[in-house]
Amino acid sequence: FATGRRVPPPLRDALQVAGFRPIAPQRPGFGLTDPARNDYVSTAADDMAAILDGLGCPAAHVIGREGGAAGFLAFGVAHGDRLLRGL
Repeated sequence: FATGRRVPPPLRDALQVAGFRPIAPQRPGFGLTDPARNDYVSTAADDMAAILDGLGCPAAHVIGREGGAAGFLAFGVAHGDRLLRGL
């Protein structure tokens, strides 16, 4: 979910067993994050790209769940070349 810092343990464990490294970014303005200055959906998409940059990761598989779906879809539109697969 967009407001959570954690991937639910059963999902996290299954992803790790499959060889993935799950990361759950928070939506701008939630938790310890700064509020978005403009549209939070496009800010969330750009934040996801910045996370990949920081990790030195050119592209990723992304799961957009519940309230995080809008940011995930915006990431796919704005940074589609960095999206390996989406769910």
